[in-house]
Amino acid sequence: MITLAIVAVLAIGEKPEVPVLDGSWWRIAAPPKLEQYGTGKEQSVDFTLFRAKDGTWQLISCIRNTSHPGAGRLLHRWEMRINP
Repeated sequence: MITLAIVAVLAIGEKPEVPVLDGSWWRIAAPPKLEQYGTGKEQSVDFTLFRAKDGTWQLISCIRNTSHPGAGRLLHRWEMRINP
């Protein structure tokens, strides 16, 4: 689907938008403290980042290699407010 959208834009003569970094990299989240589910081998994977209606940024990730019952995976959410 993305390929078709890019082809359609290029076909009408417009250039696709390209994201550009505005400044230095900075950390938006730290590894979560999982308390009883921590193993020391946790990995944060499969991120989703979105802006909530209240203006905060929400980052959600699957944390794998935990001691959580079942498959050892759980979801974790970070929240951040950026003041312009």
